[in-house]
Amino acid sequence: MPFLDTLLLSVIVCGIVFASLGLKWCLSWHQILWRAGLFGVTNGLIAAWAGLSSANFWWQTILANAVLLVIEIPASILPFFYRDPERRPPRDGEVIVSAADGLVVYVKRIEGGKVPLCEKRGQNMVIDELAQSGFAQRSGFLIGVAMNFLDVHVNRAPMDGTVAMLQHIAGQFASLRIPEAVLRNERKTLIIENSRASVALVQIASRLVRRIVSYVKAGESVARGQRIGMIKFGSQVDMILSDSDFSEILVKAGDRVFAGETPIARFRTKPQRGQP
Repeated sequence: MPFLDTLLLSVIVCGIVFASLGLKWCLSWHQILWRAGLFGVTNGLIAAWAGLSSANFWWQTILANAVLLVIEIPASILPFFYRDPERRPPRDGEVIVSAADGLVVYVKRIEGGKVPLCEKRGQNMVIDELAQSGFAQRSGFLIGVAMNFLDVHVNRAPMDGTVAMLQHIAGQFASLRIPEAVLRNERKTLIIENSRASVALVQIASRLVRRIVSYVKAGESVARGQRIGMIKFGSQVDMILSDSDFSEILVKAGDRVFAGETPIARFRTKPQRGQP
């Protein structure tokens, strides 16, 4: 068959595959398109070089792409997933930074001392372990950051402080697309505090995840931007901030953030002694 036909069919096959994976992994369209084009052209060149027969051209081209993609996709994802670049926190000491790389999926207001992690038809799902610490009695904001397969999965401390709580909750590894999954999935909850503020972090596992690794333990001191853990493969990190500690939220849904670098919120200025 003509070379251009082989190339075009390979691009179409890769486009369908990457569009499906992109929706599953929450990739942007430009990430989907350039990968579909790159893999499609590469596979088309390989298939054309192999010299497919004209009688079974369609099936042979599709089969060749399927075999190549099974090899290429894991080989291209794993180097991205396991990378751990150095990060430099901002010079501004009045801000805390994101704990995770990824996309801000929501910035939710917390009222009445409740900590909603997800809502479906008005139903709130609460992280029960925070109620035991007294943290959930405060009002504030819940910031959710979703990581896809191409994001750095090392999580970092949002501020200097001490790990006041570190608790592991076993779960069922349901898909995070199911609203109730945030409550049921395996998670680790940390509270980091200092003299100015407290921040709660919830590391949430998704269906493919089987391990959340902690690099710190309760009682340990951490620095802003320090590595505190890693969630294997697709995952989500929620940050819970109280009004009494922070005066301004610096991100909104749809923003892309980077662990240890992107400012998330600004500390509330504490009154000096003698001031009202």
